Amino acid sequence: MNIKDLRTKPQDAVSIPGSQVMTVFGPKGGVGKTFLAVNLAILSAKRGARKTLLVDLDLDSGDVAVHLDLPEGSSINDLLPYCSDIRPEVMPRFVSRHHAGALDVLMAPPRPELSEFVKVEHVSHLIEGARRIYQCIVIDTPPAADCDIVYECLEKSDSQLLVITQDLACLRQARTSLELMRRLGLNVNERTHVVLNQFSEKSILSVRKVREFLDFARVQTVSHDRDVVERSILDGAPIVLAAGGCQVGREICAIASQVLGIGEGQLQPSRRGFGLFKAGRRLW
Repeated sequence: MNIKDLRTKPQDAVSIPGSQVMTVFGPKGGVGKTFLAVNLAILSAKRGARKTLLVDLDLDSGDVAVHLDLPEGSSINDLLPYCSDIRPEVMPRFVSRHHAGALDVLMAPPRPELSEFVKVEHVSHLIEGARRIYQCIVIDTPPAADCDIVYECLEKSDSQLLVITQDLACLRQARTSLELMRRLGLNVNERTHVVLNQFSEKSILSVRKVREFLDFARVQTVSHDRDVVERSILDGAPIVLAAGGCQVGREICAIASQVLGIGEGQLQPSRRGFGLFKAGRRLW
């Protein structure tokens, strides 16, 4: 299937009331989309008290499990034979449960060569089936915004989170992605939010310049704090749970409030701190 064919497909039936799909995507790797997808999914499940599914569709190199300190388990490849008719009793066999509330995680293929078995039609069926089971579905996508699977997710989403950085090459690709989405008829103005991640006030590319360059007003920022983010990932402890009161956590909570529609009063980061290493977990 080619991207240009997406708009010729019949529109799928509207999902059950209350379900929400959010696709997190980026024009290139290294922008922090997985970090944001993980933290937003955690907020939906724990602070928003909604049954949430986090789908790792970064098929060649998904690392959602690393961010959440989850052991190896079933993956999307194991679910493929059931994708055309996903039922509530089937999903527990293929997802991993995170301890933070009602968060299920569908992991990416364990090896890159297995990614070729995951087709656009599988993703389409997966989203439709998940809507009948979960109140919120957060999708982490491959590090490119111009592949068929990403556009299938964008078309079926209620909201879309484009993650970028203050890098000119990244911004140029992001602008191209937004232009292509408009040509394909995706409702960019109402459904898309742009997150300027790893933001620094010292950069010559200010928020105002980024908005002008993208011709897009709805741009939110997440500050650059390498130490806090790296500690969070090393511990497998999402920053909105473990790094109470830090600037990055507060900014992600503000994004969740706007994009997921959960009141900010429910989205305050935990006050509990965390250490660099958890008991029994060593990286070297």
